[in-house]
Amino acid sequence: MTNNQENYVKLITSFDEFNLNSIIDLLKDSDIPYKLTKDNSEANLEVINEINLSSTTILVPQDFLLKAQEIINLIFKIDFNSNI
Repeated sequence: MTNNQENYVKLITSFDEFNLNSIIDLLKDSDIPYKLTKDNSEANLEVINEINLSSTTILVPQDFLLKAQEIINLIFKIDFNSNI
């Protein structure tokens, strides 16, 4: 199936590489397809004390969203209902 045939939606955004890799491993183990998008903050460095903030957003096909949320909630105790 090509990317154009699937509707990918945001699952979660992570600022932590360890958590990101753990979530990716969970998705792989559960045969859930995913895409990653990198986001770099261009915020004023004086405000953030010269810390480079970057995040990665994990996208999954709409049909896999609930399954992916349930799996992540089991491990990380993230309440996705608060995002609705």
